[in-house]
Amino acid sequence: MDIVALESDHAEMVQSLASHHYPSAYALPYETIVENLEKNDENSFCFGVESEGKLVGYLMAWLDTTMVEGRREKVVLVDDIVLGNRARHQLFRLLQAMIKEMRERGLRHLAIEGSARPSSGNTFMGHPEVLERLGYELTSTADYYDDDFDETLTWVRYEPLEVGQTHIDESDQLDIGFS
Repeated sequence: MDIVALESDHAEMVQSLASHHYPSAYALPYETIVENLEKNDENSFCFGVESEGKLVGYLMAWLDTTMVEGRREKVVLVDDIVLGNRARHQLFRLLQAMIKEMRERGLRHLAIEGSARPSSGNTFMGHPEVLERLGYELTSTADYYDDDFDETLTWVRYEPLEVGQTHIDESDQLDIGFS
């Protein structure tokens, strides 16, 4: 399996994969996916997992403003992660690609935030050890009700560990189980 930078020509595969993992209320229109992938610039971190020419997982993230009230700091917002059954073990490599790109752009100091539904939270927030191996620690979580989706979501925040605080092992994959 290969980790690739997503571009607008991946939009149809992203939409197809997302439709298998999300209820229709969460579905993004094809045009919105294309727009998100076309803005693949210094503010965007979109990567996919390809196997035999097919997209089997993806991560879409970009620079945004924190959800922490009273703060106006920039963060990397992980907007969406989808991992098909064949790609479940690729979470580490997807996040590793994003963090490597953050470092290359001089953004390693930024916190990483994201929100998830209870049924999909296991992918991103259910494995803080994955981000810890990449130099980030889980510092905050909060549940909140989202009117648009009529559902309680969980927000998480990971902050960079201080240099020397941990050994950052980026050399291999971490096999994780999903229930």
